[in-house]
Amino acid sequence: MRVDQMERRLRILSLLLTAACACATPVRAQSTLEKHAQEVTGCAVLQDDDWTFELTSSSGLISESCVARAVYKDASLTPSNFGQLHVKTEGSYADRQQMFGAGYAEGWLSAHRIYDYYSNTLIYFKDVMKEQIEKPLDWLEDQDRWARQQAEQGRTAYASMLGLILAQFDGLVAGYNARQQQVNDSTRLPALTKRDFLFVNGNGELYDIIPSFAPDNASTFYDELDADRLYARLATAGRCSGLIKVTPDLRQLLMGHSTWDTYSSMVKLYKHYHFALHLPGVAAQRMSFSSYPGELFSDDDLYMMDSNLTVLSTTNHIFNNSIFKLLTPQSLVSWQRVRIANALATSGQQWTKMLDTNNSGTYNNQYMVLDFKRFIPGRELLPGTLWVAEQIPGLIEAADMTETLLRGYWPSYNVPFFPEIYKRSGIEAWRQAMRKKGPDYESAVNWMSYQLAPRAIIFRRDTAGVSGLHTMKGIMRSNDFQHEKLAKGDPFFAVCSRGDLNAKHPEAKGCYDSKVTTHEMALRLESETVNGPTTSNGLPPFSWTSQFASVPHQGQARTFQFDFELQSPNHPYLDTQHRVSR
Repeated sequence: MRVDQMERRLRILSLLLTAACACATPVRAQSTLEKHAQEVTGCAVLQDDDWTFELTSSSGLISESCVARAVYKDASLTPSNFGQLHVKTEGSYADRQQMFGAGYAEGWLSAHRIYDYYSNTLIYFKDVMKEQIEKPLDWLEDQDRWARQQAEQGRTAYASMLGLILAQFDGLVAGYNARQQQVNDSTRLPALTKRDFLFVNGNGELYDIIPSFAPDNASTFYDELDADRLYARLATAGRCSGLIKVTPDLRQLLMGHSTWDTYSSMVKLYKHYHFALHLPGVAAQRMSFSSYPGELFSDDDLYMMDSNLTVLSTTNHIFNNSIFKLLTPQSLVSWQRVRIANALATSGQQWTKMLDTNNSGTYNNQYMVLDFKRFIPGRELLPGTLWVAEQIPGLIEAADMTETLLRGYWPSYNVPFFPEIYKRSGIEAWRQAMRKKGPDYESAVNWMSYQLAPRAIIFRRDTAGVSGLHTMKGIMRSNDFQHEKLAKGDPFFAVCSRGDLNAKHPEAKGCYDSKVTTHEMALRLESETVNGPTTSNGLPPFSWTSQFASVPHQGQARTFQFDFELQSPNHPYLDTQHRVSR
């Protein structure tokens, strides 16, 4: 089949997927689709215009029409409780075929975990958060249509890469539903529409899209809380801790990231993509990152690319609801811009400029971009080693922060660094208003102080002790609230919080994973990861008990007591040549 015929077929399939619109109602019971009891290998195959997924035969033969080889290991089989996915495409195929095939393989192999994650997330938004999400999902559908128009009409590498990422998205939807329809599975999973997958990939965007539909005079949720509840809510609202550390002799760069959010999200999948794209301007063909089933980006964030760039992020808060009126679906949501920048950028500065193209103002994060081409162990740090960008609706501010890193470390803890971002986010005005309510409120709003936030204090005190991978693991999992004087018995006062252990207002929310790496490992696209709330300093493992029965946790382990595990892009199935079946 000619490439132009395939391109037309993919566009038609994309339009058919676009027509799907209703979010599937999640099945609350544990999915009974047979889950992989061992590591699985196979290929996304294109024959006679049709896509299928073929498992590797016992003889090791693969189809001559294999577009994307893939390896999947379920989280239940790993020491870290991170599932593992490897996808490698064949360079003999057109770029859109490669990306669609990569998505198809991922959707087919991880289908049952995609549904677990989708179900947990949807129930959490609707039943726990009590959010109305239909209009925000309409917004995401409008945005998707606009993005596809830009990809179709554009003539730049940026627009072309957007089109390829959307092709991967379409393959993901098709692969999931192909697996869902298999008659040899004992029980089928529910079908998921394109709208459902827009929700999965856009759930972080929704936190900023939802308030854009609120009345102009709407107050923030925090304004209605007493001081005690305000403290707890600000603590649990934290979305991740990040740390970059350079050792005093400048011989090592170390990175750590711990995700904070609802424990409903503890369905983790570490991914390794290896493409063979022909698009001029592609700087990174390989990308390894922590992620979730059904998402084509990290969402945590930790990315490592073979362009020698590594990207981390944490989420910032906005207390000025009027700024959300700047949102428009005629933009690119954050995960699309991040994927484009990851693929095309060759430097931190270039990465931040690509992030600033068609800024949606949704999922507003601080991004840290390390360029290991600029780092020579034991030598002076070169300008451009670390770039930092912060996003809000209508503005992205970015700067080379290598000079700050030279002092020893760069911390990230959900409070904007740049004064203009901090001001426009409404944080200072909101803190001043809260302080007028009394000293208890002043203590609570210190969570939003760049200098006095609990993690700012802990990083300032403890980062000097980080000298290698082991000590980076220690600080990113640290929580000693039972003995820490500053914590005063508060399990939120930590780099890795445990909201479930809060005596007054226990919540299944807090820090639930950690990822660490070094510059040597990042150059090999390697990291070490662990899933689950911390057990440092003798804290009990978290278990799903009747106390949190109302919090969705389909497909998760009952008790989280796992170990750090090496995540590597190398796999024998992908690194060796296979005989071809005809």
